[in-house]
Amino acid sequence: MMLLTILAVVAIIIILPLSIRYYMKGATCTSPVKLEGKTVIITGGNCGIGFETARNLLLRGARVILACRDLNKAKSAAEQLSELGSGVVLVEKLDLSSFDSIRTFCKNIKQHITSLDILINNAGVYFHPYAETEDGLEMHMGVNYFGPFLLTHLLLELLKKSDSPRVVFVGSVIYKCGKIDFDNMNKPEFFHQHGAYCDSKLACALFCREFSNRMSDTNINIYYVHPGIVNTNISRNILNSFPLIQKVSAFKSLFKNCQEGCQTVVYCSVSEETKDQSGCYYSECQRDEWANQALDKQLAIKLWNFSEKVTGLIE
Repeated sequence: MMLLTILAVVAIIIILPLSIRYYMKGATCTSPVKLEGKTVIITGGNCGIGFETARNLLLRGARVILACRDLNKAKSAAEQLSELGSGVVLVEKLDLSSFDSIRTFCKNIKQHITSLDILINNAGVYFHPYAETEDGLEMHMGVNYFGPFLLTHLLLELLKKSDSPRVVFVGSVIYKCGKIDFDNMNKPEFFHQHGAYCDSKLACALFCREFSNRMSDTNINIYYVHPGIVNTNISRNILNSFPLIQKVSAFKSLFKNCQEGCQTVVYCSVSEETKDQSGCYYSECQRDEWANQALDKQLAIKLWNFSEKVTGLIE
């Protein structure tokens, strides 16, 4: 009886965590595609999933532009990446919480490159206390959705000049819990940190669907990626809000690391299998089904029109 108890404890302490870790590791992108002569922009590429994506694409020979809010961190990341000896890494300032910064970034980029092959909308915030962007938008919606909406539109000219341009959104399966409330999108009395994140990811999902429809006469493909549960510093606001969680942060070791978390992002960026699969949802390096929340065509159109006005693309 004692031996069985000991074996059960060993299973719980050692075997169960290892099993969970193996399951959480997820799929790996095995595509051999090289990217010599290709240009990639990665928002938030100085750390986390963005940094590991940059590393992977650089090793394939790409010219990677890290578009980051903090230039010092971006330059430090670029120095690490430049040691790989393959591809070229550049740095440009981009603050997605500022429409002026986005416009300045795009203006500068157009002076340096003539076409853009891959745009990876990776940067984002999660569980941020209520705050407004420079343009008066709630921070999650501003940085995670409206900023990338404007950025993608302003880079369309460059994307269309590529032979096979791709736009990748690093999203989350949590979009299924989101909702779009046009009347209360920016009112602090209705704010909830987790809910705001869910809403912003649903907005990105709807954008991907509608963008694909509107770009059907072009060669641009767009993808929405759920990277899995990844141990990145995007959760820092949760740790700051709930210090008790830090005491059990060892559980984070069961999650994907950033190298594992970037695999589906890389897959959608380079794989020949995804070349003509625009407007689709991907997880674990394979196509997945959209939930009903992302299939509302009328909502997607309404959000698109609303977003054009908010970002100043139309009066």
